[in-house]
Amino acid sequence: MSTETDHSAVVRAMFRAGSFQQATELLCTLGLTGLDLSSLSLAGHEDAPLVLDNIWLRGVALRGARLRRLRLQGADLSFADLSDARLTDVDLSGAVLDGACLRGAVLDACNLQGVTLRAADLSGAIFTQCRMANADLRGASLRRARLVDVNLRRGQLIGADLFQARISASHDNQWSYATLAGADLRGALIARATISGLEGALLSLDGADLRGARLRDAALREVSAAGTDLRGVDLSSVELSGVRLLDARLTMASLREPRVRAALLDEADGEDLLGLVASEESADTVLLSRDRDLRDQSFRFAELRGADLRGGDLRRIDLWHADLRSARLDNALLDDARLRGADLMAASLVGASLQFADLRDACLREADLRDACLFGADLRGADLGGAVLEGSSSDARTRWP
Repeated sequence: MSTETDHSAVVRAMFRAGSFQQATELLCTLGLTGLDLSSLSLAGHEDAPLVLDNIWLRGVALRGARLRRLRLQGADLSFADLSDARLTDVDLSGAVLDGACLRGAVLDACNLQGVTLRAADLSGAIFTQCRMANADLRGASLRRARLVDVNLRRGQLIGADLFQARISASHDNQWSYATLAGADLRGALIARATISGLEGALLSLDGADLRGARLRDAALREVSAAGTDLRGVDLSSVELSGVRLLDARLTMASLREPRVRAALLDEADGEDLLGLVASEESADTVLLSRDRDLRDQSFRFAELRGADLRGGDLRRIDLWHADLRSARLDNALLDDARLRGADLMAASLVGASLQFADLRDACLREADLRDACLFGADLRGADLGGAVLEGSSSDARTRWP
């Protein structure tokens, strides 16, 4: 029998015999690492937890262990193997689990406040009603993990991998002020969770399902959300800078008073776009889709390349310097619209009504304006190179370049 195996057997026997103090002293005194305590079962009393604070379990194998009602505050479990373990009502506040493996583990009603799980493997783990405020999960893998009613307030998830993770919450602010810069949430499902004060620079949300999530006072900068399902999402007071929303679905999303700059919706389906505003100042928003009343709304500087707004009521809309290249605006009502400096290159405006629209300095190169109504429109300084005007109508009040 090797020394390591011998030590494992001794420590295991001590735990089973209830000699917790002696086992703790042995572990701390010898600084043992790599012990195999797999399938170990430890439980405190219902009225008092088993106290093992600051215990040294660095690199210990606790695969399939069953731990219940333990207090392991400040414990060192760095690089420990807790795969498939089940932890119930375990207090690990302030513990160190950097590089630990909790693949497939189940943690129920555990206290993980201030715990460090940097670069830990939490793939497929299930966290239920755990307290993880101020937890450090930088670089951790939570691929396909499930987090149900987990409080991660001010948690650090920088560079964390949440691919296809499932996150749900029944109470507000459980994820408030969490930091997810560089995190990967592709294919993640976030349901009913309120995430306020979220810092998400360089965040990947590609293909994520965020239906019903609420992102209050969030800052999402340089975020990629291609194909993301944001239907019904509350994006109130969200800052969206440099966000990529290619093929994103935003039907019935709420974007009241957002701060949106340079949001990119190349070839997005207009029927799935709700409430996008891109302006220098915050503004109220409404549904941005086909057949929707967008009268008097402000979309200054919006990047809406390829957006489908056919038949929309866009009267008096403010699209000053908006990017509408290849946009589909057939039969749209754009009377009195403010389109000064807008880029409508290759846009389709067949049958659109542009009466008294301000199109000064607009780019209409190769735009299709067949059968469009231009009564009273102001096109001074506009670029009409290659534009198709067949069947369009104008009058004495129309002002041409």
